[in-house]
Amino acid sequence: MSTAETSYVRCPFCEATLTASPRESVVHCPWCNREFAPEKTRKRRDRFGEEQLGNEWKATVTMALVAGAIVAFVAQFVVSIIRINLLQELDEALERQLVMPFNIPGDLEARLGHWQDVGEQVMTVAVVVAGLAGIAFLVWLDHAVGNLHLLETTGLAFDRTGTVLSFFIPILNLFQPHASMQEICQASDPLHAQTRTAWKSSPSLRSVTVWWLSLLAAGLLAGLGVLASNDDHHMEGILYLLCGVDIALTISGSALLYVIFTVEQRQRQRYEMLNDEDQ
Repeated sequence: MSTAETSYVRCPFCEATLTASPRESVVHCPWCNREFAPEKTRKRRDRFGEEQLGNEWKATVTMALVAGAIVAFVAQFVVSIIRINLLQELDEALERQLVMPFNIPGDLEARLGHWQDVGEQVMTVAVVVAGLAGIAFLVWLDHAVGNLHLLETTGLAFDRTGTVLSFFIPILNLFQPHASMQEICQASDPLHAQTRTAWKSSPSLRSVTVWWLSLLAAGLLAGLGVLASNDDHHMEGILYLLCGVDIALTISGSALLYVIFTVEQRQRQRYEMLNDEDQ
């Protein structure tokens, strides 16, 4: 192939730059092992992008599980408040009657036992649902980062693997997940799509900061609760810490719902806007 007949084309699937002749009707990409028509690169890429952006079920499932976790956290908060009130009632009874702990009134003892069992059951449900929500979130997050390459963005600091793994690397997981989520929100902004790097001027999303700071606060309170759990004499204080965890996780989950919804909307709008510009 002579130099005069050679032109550069971009693979619509893996974004690799290839050399091809304008006369070729089909070009084979050695990197992703796919074929495409050079003169229809944009059209094929749009169709491929539509397929990727069309996986909205990942966001829907994630949001449903996060919402379920929020309900579980609220229920756990209510149960903890009930148990705190019962413990305070017990303290008042002990002070008023000057009885020993093993002389707890039968009705009060039964209620304490009942709500302790309920609390353990609700906590189990909350942990399971939150775990499933976390897995679904990571799957959605990987997909959201992958979409950015189909929305004509360059200069990204975080790739798909690094974004997901940042949640599990000590020290790094204190700040990088927040930074990567902000980058996803900014790079998805349809109002900053004039160039491939225009997204860097997009304002950060406050709800991302609320999500992350609340999550860190929940982790700190949970850690304090674990340290205090070895002493049964401070059960009321442990329950207060658990209430704090539930409040923080409820705030964090609510903010996350908004972030996921916003990213999905932004990516869809940016995709449609880019398509409209080429028609």
